[in-house]
Amino acid sequence: QVILGNGDTWRYETVLRITTISTSGERFTTRTGFNDDTANGADGADGCYFRQNDTLNGGKWAGVCRSSSSESTCDTTITPTAGAWARLTVFVNSAGNSVDFQINGVSKCQVTTNIPTGAGQGTTVMHVVKKDVGNTARTIDMDYIAVEGQFGTSR
Repeated sequence: QVILGNGDTWRYETVLRITTISTSGERFTTRTGFNDDTANGADGADGCYFRQNDTLNGGKWAGVCRSSSSESTCDTTITPTAGAWARLTVFVNSAGNSVDFQINGVSKCQVTTNIPTGAGQGTTVMHVVKKDVGNTARTIDMDYIAVEGQFGTSR
């Protein structure tokens, strides 16, 4: 498990493309980043990740941080285009008090509250498409996932 902050910096990055955008008749939510709910593909109690759905944040990517189910979000202002590749990066500073959400190498927004940094708030890598409405399968193409931790003290 990854405990965010606590003197260590963490970076999650993926390159992906949504092949078909979520709609009212075939709705799904994409989440990618650090999250503690890998079984259900939901928001979870603790995590920092990107989230996208056609009804949330005007269909734009949102940066999300959740600590003990309390949520803070930021608006990246970027709406995914079907079939277009995007590089999504979640960067958590060593103090655990700021998370930078980047798209294609450009900082888009930051979250400074509800970042899970305490004992029992471990996260893991999550990349999921969760279907909410409809029966047609939806997929996302992924080129890679990279996770990097820079330890603040020797171990």
